Amino acid sequence: MSIAEATPVRSGLREWPHRLMKPFLRRRVTRRWDVNVRGMGYLPGSGPAIIVSNHIGWLDGPVTVATADRTVHALVKAESFDGKAGRFLRWAAQIKLHRGRTDAAAVRTALRVLRAGQVLLLYPEGRRGAGTVEEVFDGAGYLALTTGAPVVPVAVVGTREPGAAVDVKPPKGSRIDIVYGDQIHISPLDWPRDSWQVAKASDQIARALRQHVEDTLDRLKRELPGPPPVPDLVEEEPVEEEPVEEEIVEEEVVDEEPAADEGAEETTDEADEPEEPAEDADADTEETADSDEEPEPEEPEQADDEPDTEDEPEEPAEDADASDDAEPESEETDEPDPDTDADDENTDDTDDQGSDKSA
Repeated sequence: MSIAEATPVRSGLREWPHRLMKPFLRRRVTRRWDVNVRGMGYLPGSGPAIIVSNHIGWLDGPVTVATADRTVHALVKAESFDGKAGRFLRWAAQIKLHRGRTDAAAVRTALRVLRAGQVLLLYPEGRRGAGTVEEVFDGAGYLALTTGAPVVPVAVVGTREPGAAVDVKPPKGSRIDIVYGDQIHISPLDWPRDSWQVAKASDQIARALRQHVEDTLDRLKRELPGPPPVPDLVEEEPVEEEPVEEEIVEEEVVDEEPAADEGAEETTDEADEPEEPAEDADADTEETADSDEEPEPEEPEQADDEPDTEDEPEEPAEDADASDDAEPESEETDEPDPDTDADDENTDDTDDQGSDKSA
């Protein structure tokens, strides 16, 4: 079995790390375990392809990627991208997937891989378990329905011992079977696609994969390891559901609290501002009647403008004093009575001031 020489794809993910490391990884895997690969001819030699597999143990992904004839980009849970393993996965152009919610970034990257004619590996079950493909997610159906890429089912047997935890490797020399099956073709559907159409495509893929696993077990006379121990199930559930919900709640609280504090500060400032002009009104006996018509503190614009209107009445008062000083001159020149004009001006100014305040 030879490794197909993959041509560089500029629009997809880089493939040179696979070509560099795959011979070493394959040699290490096949020397430690008795790995048997069957049906590799079902994987297209070129063009896009979606590999869907049952998931029973930690070793499923590394063995499948290392023994495939083509470069494979797998969807890997985000928790695996920590430490040295995470740096290696990034260097190898594997795709980080946040489980428990729709990861838009992972979906876009998966579509990019397929549209560039590359191979994508995913596990419809979404987690390691019994490997019987009883419950699946809609990711494979959506990608197949969107791109029209052929779906290749793969049955993996022997990567976990019966009763062992999902992250425990099988003993050295254990037999591992990786069996490829007939391609599943789903006609692409242009947007808009509804959830019913995606669910139908996902169900078609799940039934084909389930049947392929059962046929493989019958033909090889082998059995799956069964469900993992209960502690493993309990530990994995919070990883998929609860942490995601907590993060969303925390983000909502962080976004909402500052807005509420800012609103409270603005309300407090607005409520304090109207008190200042009220004191000025009590000091000025001429504007006592107008102070009763002050704008409500709830309207920020009126509250901001009111101090300006309180300061304006001082100017007309000076004009009135100036007109009183000019009375003797007006009597000597027999000009029109300035007192009447000054009174009229003061009356007009007072009316204007009252109207401004009432407004």
